[in-house]
Amino acid sequence: MWQQAQKLLRRNGKNGGKTVRNKYGALLRELLYCIPCKCAMVHSFTTKDKNKRYRYYVCSKAQKQGWNTCPTKSLPAAEIERFVIDQIRGIGTDPDLLAETIRQAQVQGEKRIEELMREQRILEGELKRYHTEVRQLIAAGGKNSAGESTAKLADLQDGICNKCGNRYYTVEILHKVEEVATGKSCPDRNELVPVAHVG
Repeated sequence: MWQQAQKLLRRNGKNGGKTVRNKYGALLRELLYCIPCKCAMVHSFTTKDKNKRYRYYVCSKAQKQGWNTCPTKSLPAAEIERFVIDQIRGIGTDPDLLAETIRQAQVQGEKRIEELMREQRILEGELKRYHTEVRQLIAAGGKNSAGESTAKLADLQDGICNKCGNRYYTVEILHKVEEVATGKSCPDRNELVPVAHVG
């Protein structure tokens, strides 16, 4: 990860930081907050002797409402950036911190697995119910009218397909769609579907 960050920093240095729009190399831009004021700290700089630039992060409240409104006021950019980088490097070298990071990642992974397993059990229960209804419909046979049975079967199929994420059509339906699409037969009925045009 460190090497990727360095690669990005080098690339941004070569292309002027176009991808991040960070002209002055503020590593902590939009990341620092003034705790007493609960305000963002913004990157700024002053130039002396026409070529010496001093970068710093200033409390946005102090910048907007006056220097005396904030106890923090500003921080030297190079020092705070170096401090943060050292802290990040320390994560990989501190075995206790590394172990805790791994432990927390495992806990989050286990929670996600539990959520997915719970969702799987719910979906399996719903699919089982749909399949039971299909079997009951088939067993009822001639007790229902053909249209009623077909409609109920179509509803059950839709429910099953919505749960598993797939859509299945019978060969007869696909042939009928092809015939209508190619003009070999006329549709049984036409449905008007309103479509909004965006653009």
